[in-house]
Amino acid sequence: MVAMGGPTRARLRRLLAAAVMVVAALSVAGCGAQSAATYKAPDLATMQRQTTGLRAVLPILVELQVVEFDNLPNCRALIMWGQSWSDPAGANCGYGAVWVGPKGPRPFTSDVSAAHTRIAEAIAGSGAAIPTVEGISFDVEGKLTVAEFVLSEDYWNRWSYFYEPGYTLPTQMRGGPDYTAIDSDWYYRHKSWH
Repeated sequence: MVAMGGPTRARLRRLLAAAVMVVAALSVAGCGAQSAATYKAPDLATMQRQTTGLRAVLPILVELQVVEFDNLPNCRALIMWGQSWSDPAGANCGYGAVWVGPKGPRPFTSDVSAAHTRIAEAIAGSGAAIPTVEGISFDVEGKLTVAEFVLSEDYWNRWSYFYEPGYTLPTQMRGGPDYTAIDSDWYYRHKSWH
């Protein structure tokens, strides 16, 4: 055991107190757009209206082969065409953002910025506030098979629309995610990591 003097012990106590305060702040305030205390899930009619509007986004994702889209207040990002881009350059915007390539995201080009704007405008037309679209998968023929449209998230929760044609919802398990069927192609999920 190493003996610690007064100044070292005091510094460790301050660091520990600061760490506890940061964790507490993240848990209460959340890291995402809203916390579980303030987020209100949409009703089924709103879910149906918004996912009907989000259908306009799907052909754009297919055309551009987008696998992630982030439109956060402090960062924009796209992963498409087998590469990743971010604005500001080099930023890892999203919770699920994955760098493609050895050097991380590239700076936005005019083409990438135009693609990002096109997707953002299509999403805005749905009436849903979607900061992130991720988990996007295509089959071998290039057909979109699944996409997660994140409505909101905090440190412990995530609320999303999933586009997954022909899905089968899992059996509700105690403590597991809550699912709501919207139609044969879309469902809503609230996942909590508590």
